[in-house]
Amino acid sequence: MFKKINFYKNIIKKCGFVIKKFPNDNFIKQIEKTIKKIFYRNEDYYLKISLNKFHNIALKCQTALNKLKIQENFNKYEKNFLENIFDQEKILYSVDITLRVVRPQETQLNDKKNTKSEALGWHRETFYGNHKHIKYAYNFWMPVLNYSKKICLNYIPHSHLISDDLIIRKKIKVTDNKVEKFSDSHKLGFPYSPKKIISGVNLSKGKKIFLPRRYYLLFSQLLVHGNGKNFSKKIRFAVNFSMVPKNKLMRNKKINKKKFDFVDTSNNNLFVEF
Repeated sequence: MFKKINFYKNIIKKCGFVIKKFPNDNFIKQIEKTIKKIFYRNEDYYLKISLNKFHNIALKCQTALNKLKIQENFNKYEKNFLENIFDQEKILYSVDITLRVVRPQETQLNDKKNTKSEALGWHRETFYGNHKHIKYAYNFWMPVLNYSKKICLNYIPHSHLISDDLIIRKKIKVTDNKVEKFSDSHKLGFPYSPKKIISGVNLSKGKKIFLPRRYYLLFSQLLVHGNGKNFSKKIRFAVNFSMVPKNKLMRNKKINKKKFDFVDTSNNNLFVEF
């Protein structure tokens, strides 16, 4: 067991991520069931509606998923693993989980009004936040439905080791379908002030990470990554949340209830402990 933990720690340090199998299949089935319950119509219906309407339905699904206590259940099964990875330090979890849902690229091309990508481009979390804990924080990401080796998470190898000062980015000007602050799209994790990497990262080195069902990815928030375009014929679904060792969180930021009205905000903090 000790050798295995050291293996995981070395992999995270070297690669910026680790892949692991989630031990409870019933819980994953519950996530799948919740998604299918909200997205109950024929797939063609969702491919034809506007992006704003699609994101409105997706937010309803995200709200339902946040009632499943995904972070708490993850902690229940993986607490010992995480504390060993992070040198016995307690782990704090983001109060919300985000549904990553992307329609097929063909649908996006056919929607002339949709000039906004439905997948997140290359980024790291420091692009959209300057909190000191980010360099110690990690993302949990797990594909749920309709992922394959061709459509999965993209990343730049070893980019978590690049100093943030060396990555030059600029804001992207968006006209049609601009993400408004506190809109459904914003609550789904789309930035209202998107940025593009200009230099400092060799984006041609991008690789894909394919995870079989029941596997999840734990990766540094400094790793440059992107969801990538969906070239399949089906809507793809994944879930993610963030976590940080308790001793690295200098200040537990108060939650913005305008943005996080889809979760229970009674504790008022952005990160919680189970």
